[in-house]
Amino acid sequence: KNAAEKRISDDCSKKYFVKTIGHNDFREDDIGEDKTETLYAFKRHLTTSCFLQVLSIDAVIGAISAGNTVVLKASELAPASSSLLAKLLEQYLDPCAVRVVEGAVTETTLLLEQKWNKIFYTGSSRIGRIIMTAAVKHLTPVSLELGGKSHVVIDSDTNLDITVRRIISGKWGCNNGQVCISPDYILTTKEYAPKVIDALKQELEAFYGNKSRESKDMSRIVNLNQFDRLSKMLEEKEVSDKIIYGGQKNRDNLLKESFTKTVSAGSIVVNDTAVHFTLPTLPFGGVGESGIGSYSFDAFSHKKSVLFKSFLGDSAIRYPPYSRKMLRLLKALVNSNLVDTFKVLLGLS
Repeated sequence: KNAAEKRISDDCSKKYFVKTIGHNDFREDDIGEDKTETLYAFKRHLTTSCFLQVLSIDAVIGAISAGNTVVLKASELAPASSSLLAKLLEQYLDPCAVRVVEGAVTETTLLLEQKWNKIFYTGSSRIGRIIMTAAVKHLTPVSLELGGKSHVVIDSDTNLDITVRRIISGKWGCNNGQVCISPDYILTTKEYAPKVIDALKQELEAFYGNKSRESKDMSRIVNLNQFDRLSKMLEEKEVSDKIIYGGQKNRDNLLKESFTKTVSAGSIVVNDTAVHFTLPTLPFGGVGESGIGSYSFDAFSHKKSVLFKSFLGDSAIRYPPYSRKMLRLLKALVNSNLVDTFKVLLGLS
């Protein structure tokens, strides 16, 4: 309770472990019953960008913290995780506040036919459009976390060893790339590409051994359908280089400023990958095709404007009858022109 009350009253940035070695920049009502891509930049290196249980729990925490009740529809793509989630939430949380629905298309369709105060969805753009279409019928507000493609841009004078380790951590360490914020492409100069490839091979072998498929630390693809889909993608022609940055002076700062000002992305991370969503002070969500809104407390609450006005200093300028003098005074006040304001009050204008 104390933590929730502090979250409601305190909207400032706090220091967390990730933040202590970096930095980040940026009163509520509940909204009732709810159904519940990213840009990374290294010092001289950049990337752009769903965990079933992590993100499901995150949404539930935000919703109930803001005073809502929740119906959670877990993904049918990971039935074992969905079943475990349903069991644990039923065991530890009040069923009057949180319910879990398992199933696939039929169950989802029935849920979308109901009227909700809020729908929060994490998944594909295709299903996101279906969610939006269903929500329009009841004018239900929707938050969508859809994901996009994550691009890593490596500058030739970055710290390559650390850069490569963090790319591997963000890609293979995060469910073997089955996360919307994991890096997808690496963009660098043709001259520097061989060094990047060699460094990747070396670190991958150090992490997972020379028989990575036998490594217990290597995640597996979630199901056969996704495995077949990825296999077909590997048969397609490689994508040629499309983006090249270079030629600026003071590249350390200019590259960061250039990316943050010109690249459209849900989030930006400098010198790392896939860690920004762990910071409670940073909104986690997409932009455009990668989503609408962000996790989690703010998504399930309404910022209500409240003004307490004193009876002191009541001004006649707001009440009729109106005069030209009052109009001149109003213009002076709106323009914050103290000289003209005093002139009007003293009858000099």
